Amino acid sequence: MSAPVPTNDPALVTLTAAAGYAVAVPVGTPMMWDALVITSGGTMLAAMSASAFNQIVERENDSRMTRTSRRPLVTGKITPQ
Repeated sequence: MSAPVPTNDPALVTLTAAAGYAVAVPVGTPMMWDALVITSGGTMLAAMSASAFNQIVERENDSRMTRTSRRPLVTGKITPQ
């Protein structure tokens, strides 16, 4: 079995949301680019905050796994305060 490929999850979530937004625009209707940018920005911020919160919550589990044991929160290089 191969190792998992690291991904940039917030970017993928944002790309998916932007694609869904673009596909939902009815044919013949002009694209509202400002709304797309605002929606994408909000989606990116929400995904990034969820990722940061997850790393705070999962510190104990991350310390037990080889792949995540060197993360800054696990090693104490930074604190969640």
